Amino acid sequence: MALNVGRLGRIVTRGRGFIAEVDGLRFVAISAVVLYHLSQHTLTRLMDGASVLPGERWLTELLDLGHYGVQLFFVLSGFLLALPFAKWRLGLDERPSLRAYYLRRLTRIEPPYLVAMVLLFIGPPLFASWMATGWSLWPNLLASLIYQHNLIFHGTDPINPVTWSLEIEVQFYMLAPFLAAVFSIRNVVGRRGALFVFMLAAPLVRSLFPAEMEYSYDSLLCQVEYFAAGFLLADFYLLEWRQASSRSLRWDVASLAGWPALVAALPDQRLRYAWAPLMLLICAGAFRGKVSSWLLSRKPITVIGGMCYSMYLLHFRLIFVTGHLATRFLWGSSFMERFALEALISIPAILLVTVVFFVVIERPCMDPAWPAKAASRLRALRAKVALQEGQASR
Repeated sequence: MALNVGRLGRIVTRGRGFIAEVDGLRFVAISAVVLYHLSQHTLTRLMDGASVLPGERWLTELLDLGHYGVQLFFVLSGFLLALPFAKWRLGLDERPSLRAYYLRRLTRIEPPYLVAMVLLFIGPPLFASWMATGWSLWPNLLASLIYQHNLIFHGTDPINPVTWSLEIEVQFYMLAPFLAAVFSIRNVVGRRGALFVFMLAAPLVRSLFPAEMEYSYDSLLCQVEYFAAGFLLADFYLLEWRQASSRSLRWDVASLAGWPALVAALPDQRLRYAWAPLMLLICAGAFRGKVSSWLLSRKPITVIGGMCYSMYLLHFRLIFVTGHLATRFLWGSSFMERFALEALISIPAILLVTVVFFVVIERPCMDPAWPAKAASRLRALRAKVALQEGQASR
């Protein structure tokens, strides 16, 4: 039976519309994160009898930058969550309901997160260390379920270490409607200038208080410039790019220059002030470049990008499961060979499990009306049961 690709597409929230380039950039971000974790797992667990050859160090260094895909997610979150409030502040739409906004965030992100975390907690132990400590991690689970693990434990959750970034996302979700007051500044140059200066100044301010910021990397304070870049992206998109029908190859050139510039800048902490602006540049290129926009809008790319939340929640532990299998079939004596082996086993497994989880759990939650529909079905089921019980008692 052929797979219905339509079942893998996202359900788009009414009033926002589908922005294909966003899911294309999400594809880039989640691919970078998955490849980073695959590389780290290969280096730490699959190199017995093998070594990183001198000619392979460029690859390990490149893959090591993949964790910055998380910051690209932050830029996109800033962009998307700014849109409804920016539209209102800029006089392009009605005032959005805060109640509807927070309820939508809750019903959209919480069910997949809850299901994934519980499954990863109660799932069968795979390693001796996990078997010995798994059930004792219930305090970590509870802290993560209320998005406070970073604050309470000053570190990542051992059940699912990648959730540190989701806690930052939730902090931003809570504050986004109020931070969007910046769009009340009527002077376009002044507003964009304020956002750009803030984006540059945030890393500088943090560098002045290194001791005080020791435990705040896993907080909004240490990632706020990326959300500011998303706000700035929303400003340009709403006032200029959305209405313009033509795209330019000049933006493709900017994007083509932006990606290698970002790769070159990320390893150097002295250039951290440029990281958010460069991510803003490559996102702008994705929206405005002819080739970039076309490439990132291809269906296979946007479908996988649209499932990035499910993949992000599950991929880390799946790598451990499939990596454990890979240890039984080790071949080759170099990093590239071992990495290729793990990728051949892990990536299809990650895609398969992600598709199932997305279709069954996440995609239904993309429908804003799903709580009302679920309540209606529950009432209908209760009425049916009551009717059957009434008939049986006669």
